[in-house]
Order: sequence, then structure tokens, then C-alpha cells
Amino acid sequence: MAALRVTLDKLLICDPERSRSTCNVFVSHVDDADRERLGRVFIVAELTPAHPENQELIHLIQETINRAYYSVTDRGVETAFEHALAEANARLQELVREDQRNWLSGLALFAGVVKDSSFVFTQVGSIQGFLLRGTRIVDLLHGSASPIVNPLKIFSSVVSGQLEEHDHVVVATSSVLDYFSQEKIRRTVQAAPPSESAAYFDQLLRDNPSNTAFAALILTLESSAQPTTSESIAARVQPGPLPLGQPRASMDQLIEKEAATRELLEPSFWRSITQLARHSYQRTEDAIRTRVLRKPTRRRLASPWRESAGKPRSMFVSILLWLWSVVKRLFVLLFMVLVTGVSAVRRLFTRSPHREPGRTTVGEQLSGLVGWIQRMTGRQRLVFIGMIALVLALTQGLLWYAGRDTNALSADERAQIVATVRAKTEEINTVLSYGDEQAARQLLNETDGLIAQLPSKRRADREIVDELTAGLADAKAKTRRLEKPVLVEHTTLAGLGTPEPRRVVRAGTSLYVVTSIGEVIDVTNEGAPRIVGAPLDEWDVIDVAPDGDNVLLLQSDALTRFTVESQQYSALTIALPDSPGGLVTFQNRLYLLDRTGGQILRYPRTSSGYGASQPWLTDPSVTLTDARSLAIDGAIYVLQANGTVLELVRGEQQDLAFDPIDPPLSSAALLWTEELSDFLYVFSPETNRLAVFKKNGALKVQYEDASFGSATGFAVDETNAVAYVLSGNSVVRFPLNLQ
Repeated sequence: MAALRVTLDKLLICDPERSRSTCNVFVSHVDDADRERLGRVFIVAELTPAHPENQELIHLIQETINRAYYSVTDRGVETAFEHALAEANARLQELVREDQRNWLSGLALFAGVVKDSSFVFTQVGSIQGFLLRGTRIVDLLHGSASPIVNPLKIFSSVVSGQLEEHDHVVVATSSVLDYFSQEKIRRTVQAAPPSESAAYFDQLLRDNPSNTAFAALILTLESSAQPTTSESIAARVQPGPLPLGQPRASMDQLIEKEAATRELLEPSFWRSITQLARHSYQRTEDAIRTRVLRKPTRRRLASPWRESAGKPRSMFVSILLWLWSVVKRLFVLLFMVLVTGVSAVRRLFTRSPHREPGRTTVGEQLSGLVGWIQRMTGRQRLVFIGMIALVLALTQGLLWYAGRDTNALSADERAQIVATVRAKTEEINTVLSYGDEQAARQLLNETDGLIAQLPSKRRADREIVDELTAGLADAKAKTRRLEKPVLVEHTTLAGLGTPEPRRVVRAGTSLYVVTSIGEVIDVTNEGAPRIVGAPLDEWDVIDVAPDGDNVLLLQSDALTRFTVESQQYSALTIALPDSPGGLVTFQNRLYLLDRTGGQILRYPRTSSGYGASQPWLTDPSVTLTDARSLAIDGAIYVLQANGTVLELVRGEQQDLAFDPIDPPLSSAALLWTEELSDFLYVFSPETNRLAVFKKNGALKVQYEDASFGSATGFAVDETNAVAYVLSGNSVVRFPLNLQ
């Protein structure tokens, strides 16, 4: 008995964006050894309804079955297939538990293995499978959908049998039977090889308007010695009688044949270019779909002549489609020219000195090109010359466009802008001499906009822009009031072995650092830190505040006073809100920020602590959700997370607007002032700055240093004009310019 050869081909029509379901057909591609040992695996799957994750689910099932099947080394086909299904069941159980879409109810799948004449398969859901043997059609799945799928054992049964020579197996989604009868499928499949049968069905189903997805696989078992035939499917499957338009259709066919003959016999430069571009585009698209997207390639069939019954396109849509086709072809043409040129150069440098049989030299190729041009008609030569001129013109245009100045201005316009910038620069310096920084900032913004209009591609243009920018540097520095602080290390806490330092605070004339667990360290004397307080329990300190010469420590559920003289902690009686924030004291009253309640609570002092809280904020327009810190001098100042400061007097918001600063203060963490101070200090670790404003909103000075980025607290001694910054385990100080 002659060896049997299995031939497979597939049909797949599925638009991921418009189809109502997701389909795929999988055929294993393994080496000859694995194919000889275990045959080939094929899977036809459909998931309803369509969903973006369906393709991943189907691919996961396919890869699990394929990998598990060929991983078996010492078992037969049926045993290996059962092992693969068991692996798939285990993997799908995890997916069913993780996914809430109940996708299992919409799964229809046929998985099978064919090796020589052995045929093993399983089925899930509603899918069609037929065995075609002679004139008989055997329904492999008994024409009914599977019962409700058990999520614990999705693949629950396996069917095996033997195929014979000339047998055909057709597996398809149920939608295929909506368009073809079983007898039509039998006659078509038995009349041609699987590739032609699949192409024939593809041609008939491709343009269906219902957005239905189709998937099918055709399997044929033939003798390996049987010769193939080149007869087309159209010759084997005869269509029905022609409609009344037969004479016109026959004439159209005659015209098409004549055009094809003329295309074959007449040389045409443009037709060769378009065919080369089309084929190159198709090959590139196929490579991307198979190797990158892991999807099957699209079939491309020549459509027969037909009358258009669709709605005619508007002129605008037609023009857009034509422009898109031209642009696409130009890109493909440029790509192919580049590839051809690189290949030609590579061949010139790698060619062997011994000429290979059948290879032509460069001179022979040039002679052939000259002869090809000489064989052209006069009209074709004109078209050829015109195309060369067009390519040269397009190249020149692209080079000009790439090299042109996007800020193209005339010489007079450039000179006018330069003169205006110089005049405004003098005006800015004059305004600054009178101390009007706000007007200077406005003029600086206008000048920057003018400089941005100037071209900067050529060296001469860049030199002019640099000159104008340098002329504004001094004015910008004056308006920004940005200084680099002269930092001096005041003390280090590294040798104390304390946990994370949280805040630094001045109480009376002393300076203290409070750690996250509530330890109090006296750092008043330079280089001589000493621990003066250590609680018995580990706390989580939120904020601290001076209370005369003592220090208040706020936790989420308690308020504690550290008395410096006795070095003792004492818990204060107080009713705290659910989420307390910053705190300040003023004239025997405690003010506490309640972010959740959107309120500032006021507590009167008592002999044992503080009395019942009273809501102090009365302005309903004030929002404290993003409040970060409080400061008080009689009025209460609230620092928001975005760097803005609210001034509140008797519970009502006042008009306070800070001068705009450069760079903008987009975030801030801490705020400080006191009754006798003329300034508000805003500390922003994220922007590495300490900004000092007058209480009318005018900018006094801002200090910037990279070490501020890791800082967790700061304190101010205006008597000695010194600021202290707590950064890590170090306290640094620098002088303040408050004059």
C-alpha cells in the first residue's frame, strides 16, 4: 500500500473591529521528526460575542494544546492528545476563575490530530465537522451542539478512528452552513485540492455585508505518489445558468482577456513599477501579520466583473481615497528603491572574481537597460523621461522642505523684532531702577515671546538670539530674586543612633529636633546635639509646635507636651478629630487642622490640657482637603499643596495674592510666621526652595539648593537672621537677607 499524504488548507474571514465573533484556524508547524512521530495538530475555534481579549484566549488554547502534545516523547497519538487536553483543562480552569465575562458559554472549538490514517479529535460548543467519503457525508459531531460545558473539565471526550485514501474532512464554524449546503461543500471539496477549495469559498464569502466571521479547515488524504492537477476550481465546480446579462458579461470577459494579452506583450515601465510595488507591499504585509502580529495572512483573489450596487461615494471621499493610494504607493516605491540600491551596492563589494554561470556583468546589465529603452515606443519614452523628471523634482522639493527655516521671516521683519527687543530691554532696566518689578516681569514675558519668533537655524541667527537673551539675564535675576544660600553645617545627628528626624522647631531661644517616635534632641549649640527626651513608647509624630519654652507633639490619637525644664512628657486632655493635621498656638489657644471635616478647630487652654473644640472657620468657600500646614500671627495662614496660601481672619478668607515667581511654586509642604514677623516663609522640598514673601504678597527673596529636596523641616530665627533646615541626619543653617 502506498504511503498516504495529508494536505491541509484553511479559510479565515474575521475582521477584529467589525465581526460579531472572533475566529481563528491553527495548524501546527513542526520539524519533520515531530511530524513523523506525532503527525499534525489543527484547531478551529470561535468565540462569541466579539471582544478585544478573545484573540488572546484562542491563542492561549492553541499554544497550550500544541506545546503539551509535542512535549510527549514516548506515547502514541491518542495518549499524547489526551495528555495535551488535560494540560489545556488545567490552564483553562485558571482562566475561568480569573475572568468574569463567562466567555466559556460562547466557545466553539474543534481540535484534532491526523497522522497517516489515524484521526483523533475532540469538540466543545456548536461547531461543524464532516467526513466526505465518496458520495457519503458523515456528520462527525452528529449535527448537534455540545451540552453545557463543565468548567472543571472542558475537554471531556476524545473520538478516534481511521481515514482512508481519498477521504476529506471539513471542519467549519456554524456560520458556514448558513451559506452553503452540505452537498455543495462535498462537491466543491472533492473537485479540487484543499487550497483551491478554500480559495473558492473565500471568494464567495469575502464580501458578505453582515459582518459574519467564517473559519474552516479542509483536510484531504491522498496517496503520496498521486500526481497533482492544475485544473482550476472553476472548471470542476460548474456554476448555474448565467443571468440575462450574459452577452454583456461575455463581452466584458473578452475585453479583459484582450487587455491581459496586451499587458503581457507590450513593455510598460509604469505597469512594471506598480506591479513591483504591489507585490512588495503584499509581501511586507504578510511578513508583519505572520511574524509580528501572529495572525494568518489575508487571501488576495482577483474579483470578477460585477455591477456596483452600493451607494456612490462623494467626490471628497473619492479624492481622499485616491490621495491615500498615491501616498501608500510612493512610500512602497521609495522603500523598494532603497532596498534595491543597498542590494546592488552589496553585490558590487561581495562579488567573486570568478563569474558564475548565468550571472550577468554590470556592463551587460547596462546594455540590457539601453536596449529596453530603445524598444520603447515614442510615447513610452516620453512617459519614462517625464517620470525621471518628476522624481528629481520631488527629491529637490523634499530637500528644500527639510532645509527650510520653519520660522521664515523677511530681513526687515527680523530687524524690526531685534530692534523692539533691544528697546524693551532698556525699558526693563529703567523700570527695575524704580523698583517696579511687576511691570518688569510683564515686559520680560513680552520680550521672551518676541525672541521666540526669531529664526535660530543658522549660526548668525543663533548668535543674535544668544546676544538678546544674555542682555535679559541680569533683569531676570533681579525679578526672580533667586539666591544660592551659603550653607553651614550646624550639627549632625548621625552619632546618636536616633530614628528618622521629623521636624526642627524653635521654642523660646532654643532649637530642637523631634524624631518620628517622639524623641526630643537639643541642637541649640553648634556641633553638640544631646537627647533631652525619650518616650517610653514609640509614637508616630505628625507635627510639632512651640508652646512657650516647651514643645507640643501631635499624634493621630493624642497630644503630648514636652516640658524642657523637667524633661518630662505629659499627655494632654483633648478631643482630637479623626484625621488631625497641622497645629499652631496663639495666646493660650490651640488651633488644629481637620482636613476630613474641612475645619480649623480652636481649643481653649485648661489646667489639664485643652477644653472642647470650637469650629473657627466660617467661610463655606474655603476648602481644606489639600491643606498642608498652618501659621498664625493673629490671622491664620493655610498652605495648600499647590503652593498657594490662604489668609483667614475671624474665620473668613481675605484677599491675599502672591507675586508670580520664576520658576512657579507648584508645590509646598511647610509654612511659618509669627506675630512680630513681617514675612511668610513657604518651604517647598519638591522645588528645592525656601520662598520668603511679605505679608502683602510681594516676593522678598527665594533660596534654592539641591539639598532642600530631602528636607523634612525648617525653622527661622529672625532675631539673628538665620534659617535652619533639617535634611536627613543633619541640620544646616544659612543667613537670611531680610533688609
